[in-house]
Amino acid sequence: MSFKKASAIFTGVLVIFWGGMTIHHPKWYSFVYHREFDLTGFNIPIGIALIISGVVIIWIDVIRPRKDNLICPKCEELYRWKKSLGDKCPKCGTILEDLEGFYERHPELRYKRKIK
Repeated sequence: MSFKKASAIFTGVLVIFWGGMTIHHPKWYSFVYHREFDLTGFNIPIGIALIISGVVIIWIDVIRPRKDNLICPKCEELYRWKKSLGDKCPKCGTILEDLEGFYERHPELRYKRKIK
């Protein structure tokens, strides 16, 4: 397991725990400001929002499959996945595919040579 995944899991679990504690204990004392904070009226919405945020953190960094390397089947250009890139090749407009297993899905392109 990489450090990034481990830190995402730790952060997500910590935020989920914090949300559960906010729901269960809406009053807390701040040693910095030397006063008690009371979230009694808002503890459930804030706690639910924190729990959802923790689940989203874990899902985005650990569970969601990523297509890091994409290839255009028509012009065979390689691209790194970016939000602005989308699913289409900027040169020819063909839908990009995941590089992993590309040549197993397209064996006719495996031995193709480009002559310029």
